[in-house]
Amino acid sequence: MYSFSEIHKKIDFIEILTNRESSEKSSHLEQIHFIHQGVDIKNAERLRIELGWGIRTFSSAIRTSNSSYVRYKKELKPLNTTLSENAFELAKAWSL
Repeated sequence: MYSFSEIHKKIDFIEILTNRESSEKSSHLEQIHFIHQGVDIKNAERLRIELGWGIRTFSSAIRTSNSSYVRYKKELKPLNTTLSENAFELAKAWSL
């Protein structure tokens, strides 16, 4: 039987956020390129749900307001570069 920490280590949150376009093993240039394209809000939502966080917690973690995050969801807009970078760093941290 796996312990919680062993199961947790198997999840690559970067792959979830990037829809497998990038991973922990991707080069820094590939990661930067992905961030500059903007994280698709659907993938940000997948990450939020995988983490088990509410919208308020997730939006705070990526340093935006709850209403701005909801607006991104409603308009299906990719996150801007700053929010994409914050979401990517969050995924990176949780992948460790």
